[in-house]
Amino acid sequence: MSSKLTSVVPNSHVPDEEEYPLLYHYGIPVQCKHVRDKLVQEVLKFHGGNAVKYMQANNKRGLVLKIPSSSSRYQFNRNMSCKGNFIDEILEFVATSGHDGKDAPNTAAEWLSMPCSKSLKNNLH
Repeated sequence: MSSKLTSVVPNSHVPDEEEYPLLYHYGIPVQCKHVRDKLVQEVLKFHGGNAVKYMQANNKRGLVLKIPSSSSRYQFNRNMSCKGNFIDEILEFVATSGHDGKDAPNTAAEWLSMPCSKSLKNNLH
C-alpha cells in the first residue's frame, strides 16, 4: 500500500507544492472557504478549542488564537467572563514567553498594555 495520498480535488485548488508542502501532500484545498474554516476548527479542537501554541519558522514560540465574535454587549461580557477566554490565553502566553530582561515589566498584563495603548491611540483618531 502506498503511503502517498492522492488528492480528491482538482490541482487548481491545492496550494503550491514548494511553498506549502504539507497542504500539498495531503491535497487540502485551502482556497475553498468551507475547507479552510473546517481545517482551522479541527486544529483548534484538537488543541483544546481556543488556542494553538506552536514553534514558528524562526524558532520562536507562536500562538494562533480563536477570538469569538459577539453580536451584543451581553454576549461579549459572557464570553469574557469564561475561564480561559482569549485575554487569559494571551496573558498566559506572554507571561511564559520570556523577555530579554531590559526594561521588562512586572506582569504580563503590563507587558501587553504597552503596544495596546499605542495601538488604541493611533486608531481612535
